Amino acid sequence: GHPLLEKVNDAITAMKKDGTMAAIHKKWFGVDPEAGTSTVAPGPIPQ
Repeated sequence: GHPLLEKVNDAITAMKKDGTMAAIHKKWFGVDPEAGTSTVAPGPIPQ
């Protein structure tokens, strides 16, 4: 994999946990993301 993959995934996971991703979603789409979706729920890196 790419040498930055783990760092980027960790940053995205942190953004999901602290609500940043949900805030970005609401700003751009005008609604809160659905709970449990990949926008707000951390998960494994797709292969």
